Amino acid sequence: MRNYILEHAEEFNLSKEIVTDPKYRFQLVYTQVDHSDSIPEFNTSHFGTHQYYYPASLVKLPMAILGLARMAMSGIELDFVPVYGSSVTCKNSKFIELSKSQSISFREMILEMMALSDNNFYSSFYHFLGPKTIYYLLEARNYSGTNIYKAFTGCERKDQLKTNEVVIYDSDGYHFYTYPKQELDTIEMLTNYSYSENRLFGSKHEDENGDIVDGPYDLNYNLELPLLEANNMLIGLMYPYHIDFAYYLREEDRQFLIESMQKYPREVKSSYPARRYWKDDNDLKYAIVGEEGTSHKTKTTSKLGLSYGFTSEVAHVKNEEDGVEFFMSVSLYTNANDIVNDGEYEYTEVARPFVARLSKLLYAYELEKSKKK
Repeated sequence: MRNYILEHAEEFNLSKEIVTDPKYRFQLVYTQVDHSDSIPEFNTSHFGTHQYYYPASLVKLPMAILGLARMAMSGIELDFVPVYGSSVTCKNSKFIELSKSQSISFREMILEMMALSDNNFYSSFYHFLGPKTIYYLLEARNYSGTNIYKAFTGCERKDQLKTNEVVIYDSDGYHFYTYPKQELDTIEMLTNYSYSENRLFGSKHEDENGDIVDGPYDLNYNLELPLLEANNMLIGLMYPYHIDFAYYLREEDRQFLIESMQKYPREVKSSYPARRYWKDDNDLKYAIVGEEGTSHKTKTTSKLGLSYGFTSEVAHVKNEEDGVEFFMSVSLYTNANDIVNDGEYEYTEVARPFVARLSKLLYAYELEKSKKK
C-alpha cells in the first residue's frame, strides 16, 4: 500500500516527504472490509508501526470500551451517576468537583469524552476502572502492547497509580454500589515497560516551570497504544463478533459509543459552561473532513489524538451510497522547532491536510474497487 500511496500522491496533493522522511515518524494501518460472504473479512496492511508515538486522546477509545464493559458486567446503566471521593487530588481534579456538583451521568461523560475529547471525563473513567482493572481487561483481550497508567490530572507517577472511591447512584438517585479506592504498586506497573532512547524527543523541551531547557523530552513509562491495536479496537467496536474486544458490551451501549464518535462538537450540549471551545467540524476529525472544515456526506466514526507534536487518528470510513468502507489508523510527528512540550506544533498546517488527503486517496482507491464489482 505504501507504494500505491506514493504513486498517487500527486493526484491528491499529498506530501511524499511525510511518507518517506523518518523525521515525521509516519505510520499507517489500513483495513479493507470484504462483504462478499455472509461473514465480513478484514484485510489489513500496515507500515511504520514499529515506532513509538504518543497516543494522547486516542486512549479514550479503549477507556470508553473498557468502562462500558465493566458497566455491563456490573449492571450499571448509562444514566447512572458516579460521584468520586477526594483522597487523590493533584494539579487538575476537576472531575471530582464536577461529579459532586452536577450529577453527570455515564452517558454524558462518554458523549463528551468522545465527541468533545474532554479530559476530565477520561480521568473519571480512569478512576472508575483503576489501573489494575484496565491492565487485566486489556490483557484478557490480547492487547498486551497497550499500557494506560495515568489519568489526565497532572499527578506524579506514584499518585497516578492511586484511584478514588466511586459511589454509583441509579437514575432515581438511590445508592447502587461503591467501588473502593485502589492503589497499584509502582513495580507492578514498571514490569510492563522497557526503557528506550527512541522515546526521547527533541533537542530542547519546556520544563515544569515553563522554561526552555536543553535536552530531549522523556516519554518513557508513559501512555502506549500501538497503532495496530488501536485499529483492531475500532474494528472490534464496529464488528464486535469478529474481533473479541467489545464482545461484552450491551448493544445499546455499543451503539451509543459509536454515535458519540460520529458527532461533531457543535452537536453536543456541554455539561458545564465554557467547555465548547472547538470551533469547526474539522477540529476533532481530520480523516475525510479535514480540509472542508464542515460536515461531510461520508460518515466517519473516529477519535483524534494531539500532543507533544504527535497527531494520531483512528477512523472507520463508510459511505453506503458509494459502496465504500475501510478502517484507517494513522500517526505522524510534526515539530519544526524541535522543542517538545512548548505547545508549538504543526497540527493544523501540516498534519490535518495530510491526514485528510491521505484518507481521500484511500477513499478513491476503495471507490474504484467498488465500481469494478
